[in-house]
Amino acid sequence: METYYAKTWAHKFVREVARAIASKDPHPFVVRKDVGLEKWSETGESKRCTFISLHCKVVHDLPQGLVWPELQFFLLQNNNPPLNILNTFFEGMKKLKVLDLSDMHFTTLPSSLDSLANLRTLRLDGCELGNIALIGKLTKLEVLSLVASTIQRLPKEMMQLTNLRLLDLNDCEKLEVNAMLAYPS
Repeated sequence: METYYAKTWAHKFVREVARAIASKDPHPFVVRKDVGLEKWSETGESKRCTFISLHCKVVHDLPQGLVWPELQFFLLQNNNPPLNILNTFFEGMKKLKVLDLSDMHFTTLPSSLDSLANLRTLRLDGCELGNIALIGKLTKLEVLSLVASTIQRLPKEMMQLTNLRLLDLNDCEKLEVNAMLAYPS
């Protein structure tokens, strides 16, 4: 029994030392797994992060009013749909360049997605998607991955993505090919 407690204490100690060291890094990196997201998101640690990976298995609602001004890479995973993402959720992430929302369920994308003027990469792999016309406002987008999503049609607004270098539509079984060919080249 003593060995178990010693190992548990050592694990917690190592984690806290690692967090203390990382907090001094000018480019913090955080991976959180089922934490008290509302409490953590209010800390200085979260506001300085440039990379955040959140694994929300038991979270159903994300807090509103998050401000992550230095964030450049955001990975949000949710294995138990649906996760409610408010329309204002992305407003405090102006420097975001990479957004990965794979395996999420959206009837419509959160409207604040259009505030991500610096976004270069958007991954919606395996997502249940409805209307994605909002993506047309992400004019700096270079990579759009919709692998194995339920997308049925590409909206005409995607013609505005003049910087797009990669559009990955692999395994999009519901995508209507004739609808793709209807847009002028």
